[in-house]
Amino acid sequence: LRLPSHPKIYDVPLDINDTLHLYWQVDYETESVRIEIHSRAFSPHPWVAVGFSDRGEFPGSDMCVFWVDWKKKIHFQNAERGTTHIVWAWGLGPLYSLEGVIAKGDYCGEVKLELLKPALPDPNLENSKELLVRANKVSVPSDETTYWCSVQKLPEEFIKKHHMLKFGPRIEKGNEDVVHHMEVFHCEHPPNFEVPLYQG
Repeated sequence: LRLPSHPKIYDVPLDINDTLHLYWQVDYETESVRIEIHSRAFSPHPWVAVGFSDRGEFPGSDMCVFWVDWKKKIHFQNAERGTTHIVWAWGLGPLYSLEGVIAKGDYCGEVKLELLKPALPDPNLENSKELLVRANKVSVPSDETTYWCSVQKLPEEFIKKHHMLKFGPRIEKGNEDVVHHMEVFHCEHPPNFEVPLYQG
């Protein structure tokens, strides 16, 4: 398989307002990833920090920080060592030291991201079947994290083994900031065993 000479550009908004937007390319020949951050934040002394974190936490993450100090001098510095969550922060500034980044900024967050994308063409989905696994009208309280479990029976057409070509989220518009992640498990049991279709 010959890899494309111009790697595909992937992108994802880092926050719900798309104030920070991440773009990246994977080059398998040089074993490198090129990353760009575009910011729509405006301030006389802005700063932006982006980095990698094992578990999505700021302490111990490998951060790069770009800032303009109170004398309008531009700085770019590597803050810490460590490493596939993307953590980000930005502030109105001025930023006086990197401790202000580690203590988090005016706005901050983390995004789970699959940076290394295979350089393969999209699969031919002409004769494929789509299976939607979704939670139906779940009310999520605003004051605590909610884990929702939904047991669903597969349609009869999936009784035989199938090959999965593609998967991804389908989040209802307006709920992007509510849904953090979803895990799907396949439960095997004897054919005559009735699994309760639990929701809760």
